[in-house]
Amino acid sequence: DPVEQVNRLTASNYEFKNVNPYEVFQIDIDASDEDINHRYRKLSAKVHPDKLIGIENAREAFEQVKKAYAKLKDPEQRKTIILNIEQVRQDVAKERKR
Repeated sequence: DPVEQVNRLTASNYEFKNVNPYEVFQIDIDASDEDINHRYRKLSAKVHPDKLIGIENAREAFEQVKKAYAKLKDPEQRKTIILNIEQVRQDVAKERKR
């Protein structure tokens, strides 16, 4: 639902939550370029402010989608993001073993 997506992307502390572009697109880090492009087209169409006239945060949700897409299209940023996510997953796994 477009309104649910807008609310998810602009929930409290959304700037912090949307640091991870994979979370914005709700895909895993092993997603291909094709998967990312497909999800971008689908999500940006859902939250586009011209389609959601009267929805207060539609413009900001659309900006968050564009920002996440830009991060994933830049190979260096994408590599850094994946490395950070993998490091955090390893740290959490170690912490759970204790």
